[in-house]
Amino acid sequence: MTYSQQRNSIPTDQSVSPAGFLTENSVAMPPAPHMAQQHTLGKMSPSWDDTPSDCPLIDFSIDDDSNRPKRGPFKDPTDRAQTAQTRKDNACVRCKMQRTRCIPDPFDPRGVCLTCKKVANTRVVHLPCLRYKIPDARLFREGYVVDLIWSRRWESMEMTDVSTWADSAIRCIKITQDYSPNPITLRVRKFIPVQGDSLSRKWKHGGISKSVTLPPYAIESLKEAGRAYRDYISKEGTQFFMSILDKDDHLIFQTYSMAINASKNHMSEQERILLNMVLRLWVAVRMLCKSERIVGEDRLGIPLDLMDHSSPMPNKTPIPPVMGAQIELVLMQGILNPLRTMILEQLQKLILANKPQNWFCIYLCTFILLHNASLITKQDIAYAQKHGLKTKFAMTDMVAELHMGANVLLAYYHYCCKGHHPFALDWNAEESVSMAALDPYQVKFIQKTSLHVQANEYLYREIRKPSSCDHEHYFVSQLFERDWEPRGTDER
Repeated sequence: MTYSQQRNSIPTDQSVSPAGFLTENSVAMPPAPHMAQQHTLGKMSPSWDDTPSDCPLIDFSIDDDSNRPKRGPFKDPTDRAQTAQTRKDNACVRCKMQRTRCIPDPFDPRGVCLTCKKVANTRVVHLPCLRYKIPDARLFREGYVVDLIWSRRWESMEMTDVSTWADSAIRCIKITQDYSPNPITLRVRKFIPVQGDSLSRKWKHGGISKSVTLPPYAIESLKEAGRAYRDYISKEGTQFFMSILDKDDHLIFQTYSMAINASKNHMSEQERILLNMVLRLWVAVRMLCKSERIVGEDRLGIPLDLMDHSSPMPNKTPIPPVMGAQIELVLMQGILNPLRTMILEQLQKLILANKPQNWFCIYLCTFILLHNASLITKQDIAYAQKHGLKTKFAMTDMVAELHMGANVLLAYYHYCCKGHHPFALDWNAEESVSMAALDPYQVKFIQKTSLHVQANEYLYREIRKPSSCDHEHYFVSQLFERDWEPRGTDER
């Protein structure tokens, strides 16, 4: 039985249809014919219009620590020295989660801590001693491929506007990535190129290097473009999920549907805010990972047949390279970096709070971030092939860091479960439901997920091999793994 056959081994009436986060200006996409009679994830149509902006001034605090007594300095010099060493090397995940003292091994300070060694032969859950920090996790692509940089104007990553304009004429163009039927509008001007600006789009076909020259146009105001992109993500985000996610992949599609619905209806305010940020980040990353094309009447004088059949965009109008560099800057500095900081801070608070009722939100957030890592990995491999690179990955170091970030998220998730396997529990038992503070709607979703995981247990063992690191289920399947351990990146 093939993977596509096995992954859908859940009976039809146990799958879930999409619940969009629609706005007044968007149109709900009907479910595919084969899903029309399936159970729907709620009747609400969540929207991102009323979510907080990506502003760090919002109070996302979860616990009030103001009345918690503060520990004074240790009186014992040995304790002080150990604490200083722990701060330097970082406490392991187990000691953080259990709020116990992480005592480094004097003969191997970066190895397994003495605290973990003490419980190694006890009945305590066997999980590796890992010195991971949640805020260090990479969630999206950063950096550029050598020799494929579009402009060196923004190497400092500061959002400064172009100052060397060729004239004062401002033109409005519409661009799209074909995830949504509605394009985004940008104001652009012709500029005077400087050293480091690329004026051509390049690709390889059949081992032959090809390129086309494009006119020097750039976005007039990065600040204005940032507002346009944030507004676009809010209004068109639902279209990205409907366009990208495979509706026949029940595990992925149902989980995203549940996350979208839960972000509006079924969780605490802090959990809803966190889920909304994770969903917004996912959409912004997709915008970072695909080339834009110009549509509409004004195409900056670029011929419609400029890109031939051998190009990745045949008979489509690409944006000028410098404009592409600006869009990446807007997405990373204006949207992704602020979201990443807030997401990891709030996810860490939820995890370290060690409360059973936090588990479901932690699971949904971790699932989406892990699936996001798989999509980025797949896109990076495709980018390397597009440009005829000799390596498996276009940005090998970046992918390794991305996978390390996935291991960080997986480690904290498994420690958060305290050795239990949530999708192997009896969710018909009242004790399990009340402990996790789930409503009937969420319980039904978990029961369906459990059936799927059990039906695909053998297949997931194969998918979890490092050689399958670009598979969409590579990381998410590790959420269901017993005796989980971190995996490296297969660069072959």
